[in-house]
Amino acid sequence: MKRTILLFALYISFSITTLAQGNAKSEEYYVLIDAHHIETKQPVTSAAFYVTDETGKRVLELQADASGKASAKLPGKANYLVECIAEGFMTLVLPVRDLRPQNVVQFKMIPAKKEIEPLKIPEKGKAITLKNIYFDRSSPVLRSESQPELDALAEALIQNPAIRIEIRGHTDNAGDFDLNVKLSQERCQAVETYLIKKGIERRRLQSKGRGSLDPIAPNTSEENRKKNRRVEFVVL
Repeated sequence: MKRTILLFALYISFSITTLAQGNAKSEEYYVLIDAHHIETKQPVTSAAFYVTDETGKRVLELQADASGKASAKLPGKANYLVECIAEGFMTLVLPVRDLRPQNVVQFKMIPAKKEIEPLKIPEKGKAITLKNIYFDRSSPVLRSESQPELDALAEALIQNPAIRIEIRGHTDNAGDFDLNVKLSQERCQAVETYLIKKGIERRRLQSKGRGSLDPIAPNTSEENRKKNRRVEFVVL
């Protein structure tokens, strides 16, 4: 009787071990890859994904869909590297380790830096409006969209080390006059600070907030008020 019980226990143990091994062998691993613009959060539909294993062998090639995503079954349990390549963006590589049945890889795509085209320096005393300079609403905080234009101005100043400029800030006539002057001055100083961080000497820069004193269009419509909210520079 004892022998029968022992044999039965061994049989059960062997069956459980075999079942566990079978489940381990049949376990599947998937990867979901997502690529989106680091700032706008828009999907990068041109992204191509390349998955390599620990030996450097490429095991998967995937293309992002309309949502910037791709998914596939991985060959097996191992460590992988996922490379993301998209035109106009920096190439990024992320690891996939400690596999789970579902593995998510998210790429925050960074636009590739283009060669900066410096702004043309105008004649002395002529005001030039800087394009695409944006601030947070009712705030002197520069938004990231302003970077290309300010980088172009910085490059122009680097290439023309003898010139000095005055940065002028303007608002529309909505709200309190004194507060508008203060806001425009703070925005000028934000631009000045940005240029200094780019290597422009402080002595070459002046800033003046003009508030609503110098409109370039009547403040009779939102479109005109938008034109009046601007940042200019003048060669001294």
